[in-house]
Amino acid sequence: MRSKTCRIAALAATLAAVGAIAVGAMSVAAAPASAAELCKAGEKEHECTPLTFPFVFWHVSGSITAGGQKITLPPGTGCVGLPTCTRPEGSLFNGFGLVAIRQPTSPDPLSGVICGCEVPLPGGFPRGGIFIPSFTSEVEFPAKSGEHQIAQVSVTETPNQGPGCSIVSPLSCTLHGEFNSTLASFCPSPLFGPSADCVHETFSEKVALGYCVHGPGEGLPSKTVSQCETVEPVKLELEHNLTFEEVAFVGTDFTGTTTIPPYTCSGRYGEGRGRQMTEDFSGPASYNICVTPPSETPGVPVLPKCT
Repeated sequence: MRSKTCRIAALAATLAAVGAIAVGAMSVAAAPASAAELCKAGEKEHECTPLTFPFVFWHVSGSITAGGQKITLPPGTGCVGLPTCTRPEGSLFNGFGLVAIRQPTSPDPLSGVICGCEVPLPGGFPRGGIFIPSFTSEVEFPAKSGEHQIAQVSVTETPNQGPGCSIVSPLSCTLHGEFNSTLASFCPSPLFGPSADCVHETFSEKVALGYCVHGPGEGLPSKTVSQCETVEPVKLELEHNLTFEEVAFVGTDFTGTTTIPPYTCSGRYGEGRGRQMTEDFSGPASYNICVTPPSETPGVPVLPKCT
C-alpha cells in the first residue's frame, strides 16, 4: 500500500510540477469522474488512480519520403507560455492524455489514452488533433525527368471517429492513441524517468496527402495545374517504446514505413497526371515524425533527433 501511495504521489508531483512550468497556468489534475473508466470495475481508489495532463501547442516536425523524394513538413514554431501565447505557427498538436496508475506489481502499472480533441481547458484553444498548414516543396515531376517545380503540398488529418470531442468522451477524439506498460528492458537508457516506467505508445493516424502540380512537357499541358490527392488516406501506424515521463514531457519520434495509395487528379489533364503521380509517388514510403513540447523546460531533456 505504501509503495503504491508513494508511486502515485511521485508521478503526480512530477506531472504537476513539470506541467506547471511547461504550460504556465495549466497543470495536471485528477481526472474527472467520467475518466475513471480507465480503472477497472471493482478497483478501489488506492488500487487505481486516474490523472489527466494536457498537450498544448506541441510541435510536429519531420518528413515523408515517397518515390525517392523527401517532403519535409513545416515545423511547429511560435510563442509559448499560456495565457500569453496567441500565435503559434507551423505544424501543431493539441490534446490531452489520461493515465491510470496502478501498483508496480500490476500487469499494467501505467496505461492510458491520448486524445486530439479540443482541449477542455481555459485559454480559447483551437480544436485539437494534428494541424499541418499547406506548404510548398520542390519536386521532380515526372520522376527522373529533370523537370523540377515548386508544388503546393497538403497533409490533412482525416479522422473517422464519431461526432463530439471532450475530455469526458475520449473515444470520440479526432486522434486516439494508447499506451501500456511494457518491459523495462525496452527502455534501457531513457532520457527522462526510470526504465520501470517504460510504456509502449501507439497511434493509428490517417492523413490525406495532396499535391498541386503543373503538367510536364513543353506544350499546353505544362501551363495547366492539377490538384492531386491520394484516393484514400495514408495510414500511419505510429509506435514507440519510451517512459511515461517522456510521453508527457519530452515527446516522441516515430519512424516507420507505409504504403502511399494511388493518386487521382482534377482538371483537363487530370486522368493522365493521376497515372503519373501514382507511378512517381505511390507505393512504399517511409516517415520520420516528431511530436515535441513547444519550448524547453528546465530539468527536462530535449529529443536529440527532433532539434
